[in-house]
Amino acid sequence: MRDVNFTIILPTFNRPDTVSKSIDSVLNQTYVNWQLLVIIDDEVEKYKKIFDTYKNENRITFLTNPKNIGKNQSLNHALDYLKKTEF
Repeated sequence: MRDVNFTIILPTFNRPDTVSKSIDSVLNQTYVNWQLLVIIDDEVEKYKKIFDTYKNENRITFLTNPKNIGKNQSLNHALDYLKKTEF
């Protein structure tokens, strides 16, 4: 398993068209010891194509909220996920 030096948290709501650009920007960095958590705070169906596009990239994890809970709660969701998986 590779060493992860930092985590990028990317919350998104109603932006399936731009979230791919953000993910690609992270993927195009020269530094590789990162993980990306994308928090979908929206209807999951809108993001199916994005899930498929990046399904083989093991540095990216998609989290979904059961309903729209807002940016702050989405960030808390990501932090809770990290606490459970990193320690």
